[in-house]
Amino acid sequence: MKAAPAPLGPPRFGSAARFSERAISIVNDALLSTAMRNERGAAQARLVICSLFALRQLGLYPADILSAQPKDTSIFVSLVFAVALSAVALVRRHRSLARWQLTFAVVDVLLFVAATVPVILSPAPGYTGVLHTPFVAAGALISMAAGLRLSRGHAVGTAVAMLLVFSGVCVLDRWMWGSRILWGAGEVLFYAIVLGGASLVSFVVATRTLDLATRSAAKAIEAERARERLGAYVGRDVAEQALAVDEIVMGGSRQMVAVLFSDLRGFTTYSEKMPPEETVRQLNSYLEAMVAVITERGGVVDKYIGDGIMAVFGAPHGRPDDAHRAILAAGDMQVALEGHNAQRLERGFTPLKMGVGVHYGLAVAGNVGTLDHAQYTIIGDVVNLASRLESATKELEWPVLLSRDVVDAARVHPQAALALRSLGSISVRGREQQVEVFTLSGAASAPEK
Repeated sequence: MKAAPAPLGPPRFGSAARFSERAISIVNDALLSTAMRNERGAAQARLVICSLFALRQLGLYPADILSAQPKDTSIFVSLVFAVALSAVALVRRHRSLARWQLTFAVVDVLLFVAATVPVILSPAPGYTGVLHTPFVAAGALISMAAGLRLSRGHAVGTAVAMLLVFSGVCVLDRWMWGSRILWGAGEVLFYAIVLGGASLVSFVVATRTLDLATRSAAKAIEAERARERLGAYVGRDVAEQALAVDEIVMGGSRQMVAVLFSDLRGFTTYSEKMPPEETVRQLNSYLEAMVAVITERGGVVDKYIGDGIMAVFGAPHGRPDDAHRAILAAGDMQVALEGHNAQRLERGFTPLKMGVGVHYGLAVAGNVGTLDHAQYTIIGDVVNLASRLESATKELEWPVLLSRDVVDAARVHPQAALALRSLGSISVRGREQQVEVFTLSGAASAPEK
């Protein structure tokens, strides 16, 4: 059995691979963005809370702090350090979120140590145990806030660290002040349950937020897939415009556009001898080469007409040099066809011949049809004349025909250095007046033999 010929043009990859890579990127970006916002929110809360406690310390114990009394001074310094670090996190752009998260996870645990241990080492008169001080409640806040980092590892790690530190604080308190301690096993169990509950909430927050971010990313992937699919059918620019409005509006707007028509010579007769699948394969390979050129020059493929192409320069978004772009695209298409034909000859296929007509003028660009089945297209005499010029390439045997209007519009712009040849005026089917036409100079635009 004879092996099937290798495909023309570069290999194409299915959308599954593209969307798989894009999905990973979207999910990671969504999670990173959410975690970054959460970390900034935690830094803001830490800055406010620690600032208030630092002011409290400074207001209640100014003499002790100024005299460097160990207990109040160490608490005050710890609070100021946390405020400063939180402020840095808010004003500095994070290059490594994971590093900041680990840093603040450690800082939060150390804040609990700094808030409780000095109280134990230098107790106030009437001291009855660390569990009777307000500082121990900070442990639950620290455990719960760990879930905002969107990491189950951080949630579990912070929970374990806080339980170990809490246990160590209780042991130190009982060891140093056993006779003065009034809290018992019931209170220890209560605080342990509170810490455990806060840790559970932290874990649930991390898990649910991760799930929400993943679902949001999935929605974004679906939207991107729809955008790309729609763009493949109607063009990316048209797809972007359609998705940007809330409802379809029938009709359009008047604007100056350059319209390009191209058509293959004798392809219908040539394809009669081939299976339909092979005809489609060869046609798609040719269209891929041509559309790449049109898109590169800023054009939008309006529609395929059999083996023909209608492309527009100037809609839905216009540029000052649309006429120039259209003429350059016509020349590039001839060059691309030469390269495509070289590939065809290597595979034993007949070279293709193509005619291109370009005109510039006023048109209405917008939606036609019905609300149930609308199509974005260009309507006007500019379309008809461009099509007639493409048809005239068969009679004149020049592969590219340009109207005087498109040449004049292109020459308005200083960057337009076009090598053109005048072919005089010709009669065009359906028009009473003759049309002055030009062609591109060079090998790519030589008369057909």
